[in-house]
Amino acid sequence: MVILYLVRSILLEQKPSVIDGELYAKYSGVKDAKNPTKRVGKVLKSVLKSDKTIDYKIELIPHTYFGVPLLSRAYAPYSGDTRGLGNGNELTRDG
Repeated sequence: MVILYLVRSILLEQKPSVIDGELYAKYSGVKDAKNPTKRVGKVLKSVLKSDKTIDYKIELIPHTYFGVPLLSRAYAPYSGDTRGLGNGNELTRDG
C-alpha cells in the first residue's frame, strides 16, 4: 500500500506526460533503439539517488488492455472519498 501511495504522489506532484490511450487502450510500447523489431516500455519518471544512480523508475510497459478490472478499482469508493460517484466496491465491477 505504501508503494501505491508513493507512486500516486510522484505522479500527482511531478505530472509526467501520459496519454490516456496508452494507459487504458492497447499499448504496444516504443521501438527499441538497439533492436527495431522489439518493443519496450516508456519510462515516465526516473528517481535518482544522491550519487546520481537510478533509485527506481516508473515505466509504462506494453500491454493488451486493462479494461474493467482497472476501471473498477479506479472508480471504487475509498476511505475519505468525497466524489459521490455511487459505485460499489471494486468487486461489483461497475467502474
